[in-house]
Amino acid sequence: MTATTNRRTLGRTGLKTSIAGLGCGGHSRLGLRKGLGHDHAVSVVRRALELGVNHIDTAESYGTESAVGEAIRSVSRDEVILSTKKSLWAFDGDPPVTADVFVQGVEASLSRLGVDRIDILHIHALATSQIEFAMAEIVPAMLRLREQGKIRFLAASEYFDKDRGHDAFARLLEDDGQPFDVMMIGFNLLNPSARHRLLTRTQELGVGTQCMFAVRAALSQPAKLVEQIGDAMSRGVIDRALIDDPLDPLAFVTDPASAEPGRPAPVTLMEAGYRFCAHEPGIDVVLSGTSSGVHIEENVASISMPALPEATLDRLETIFGSVDCLSGN
Repeated sequence: MTATTNRRTLGRTGLKTSIAGLGCGGHSRLGLRKGLGHDHAVSVVRRALELGVNHIDTAESYGTESAVGEAIRSVSRDEVILSTKKSLWAFDGDPPVTADVFVQGVEASLSRLGVDRIDILHIHALATSQIEFAMAEIVPAMLRLREQGKIRFLAASEYFDKDRGHDAFARLLEDDGQPFDVMMIGFNLLNPSARHRLLTRTQELGVGTQCMFAVRAALSQPAKLVEQIGDAMSRGVIDRALIDDPLDPLAFVTDPASAEPGRPAPVTLMEAGYRFCAHEPGIDVVLSGTSSGVHIEENVASISMPALPEATLDRLETIFGSVDCLSGN
């Protein structure tokens, strides 16, 4: 069984999701940010579908909804879990959109995607300061869209770049009756704080989880990792005594000697990052963004692998278990 053929239930939605999901945003946006064009973006989505990925996440602001829509026409609509997002503002610092504008945005997403329903509709990057407005104005509009059959499940994604300690979602989850069926949560081996602040509670409430930020710049670019770990040590966030080599701070993660029966050592930090998230209790689907069909193959393979060695996980917990200020971006 693999991360694509093996399915998990996405919380109380009942949807059966591949553990590996395709994220259509991030730094690559299916290659559109690199100038690779619409047809290339379509080909990346189709390659993910061929690999058995059935969970596709996009957003109004990514500019990838049209490519996703064209790609999924090659399969039965019921075979794909389609997730998209609508922001509460046009630009940072602007006043929030009205409920009517939000609904118009969803209608435009439906048109770009070429579908008559969205499985999971997110409020995109929900900040703590927006919760009151969202609950009073936007959630009722989302419920009306659900009654009309245009969406199936209500969701919200974190503003993880700014809210790395999960303040907004922790507040939402205090309420047993909070309305979101799915939450997109920032979680990675550099900042596993969602483990205790959110995931215990999402499991109690049956809230499905999409993991974002599993692998970002710090795990794919050695210089970024050195920079971020160095900064965290200088601020006392990470104990310097726990880092053997500041110029290769996670060398122990990929050390072949760390392998345990049934749990091989990862070859790369990117592989380690995906495996770390895929086996975290409470994580339903791990999103991977890419501009390359080959890259999505590699990421799906990583998500399909066994958990990291126990000793490696223990050491990561010792170093990063209390970190809540890094995003890995």
